[in-house]
Order: sequence, then structure tokens, then C-alpha cells
Amino acid sequence: MGLRRSLRKAAGLFYGDEYLSKPSAKERQMFRWSTHNNWVARCGAYDTEQDRIFQIEQHEAIKEMNKRQASLGAAMQSKGIDCLLDINPGELTPDQAARLAKTGVDIERPARGEATEISEHKGSVGINLIRIDPAIAKRIGDELSKQDTD
Repeated sequence: MGLRRSLRKAAGLFYGDEYLSKPSAKERQMFRWSTHNNWVARCGAYDTEQDRIFQIEQHEAIKEMNKRQASLGAAMQSKGIDCLLDINPGELTPDQAARLAKTGVDIERPARGEATEISEHKGSVGINLIRIDPAIAKRIGDELSKQDTD
């Protein structure tokens, strides 16, 4: 029945009256059985277990996706390197050279753990907040700690 289950729907399915429109003796009987057999808690436990199974399956699917994408990325890099080695730098236009350099930076920065962007956000009380990459924040903290001990 899923997350929209109800005693009325259960009674309708159980008794073959699919469309019970108002409370009935059949629904009251379902309520007694539900109370006696702790159906609400059991349904909650079932839903929790289904969520747990779904999360495991989702985690595994993401791991497989990451493997596929890493493999694809490595293959694309290999093809790209082959093409770059064949380029005569004198044949590039200034725009092509600039894009090639920017692409190199865009690839190298995250590979070395550097921030790719810093953005500014205003807090609800008007305080300027700046989001910094966690790796940079750690390096700043380490550097400040080092200065304190000197």
C-alpha cells in the first residue's frame, strides 16, 4: 500500500470493498486488529527498513557511477593529451591559447585541492559571509596555529 496506507484502504482491500467511502464496521474491525497487533509501529519499522535498503542500493549505484565516470574521464584525458601533443603552438589563435590555458587551470586547481571559487553571501543580520573551500580553511588554520607557537 505504500506510504499512503490507511485502515480504510486496508479494510477495502481485505473485504473486497475497494472504495469504502465512510467509516464502517469493517474499518473498526481493522482498527481493533491494528491496535492489538501494533500495526503502526510495525509499518514504521518496515518503512525504516525499506529506506535503509534503498540507501544502501543508492550508495552502491553512486559508487558504480563514480567508477564509470572516473574511467571515462581518464580515457578522455588520454585522448586529449594525444591531441595536445600534436598541436603546433604557433597555429593557435590567441583565443584558443587563452582557452587552453584556462582549461589547464580549471583542471589543475581541484586536482591539487585548491578552491575553484569563492562566493560571498549576506547573512540574515546583514553580516557579510564568505564561503571558503575547506582545504584552504584548514591550511589557514594550520598556518595561524604555527604562527601562535612561534
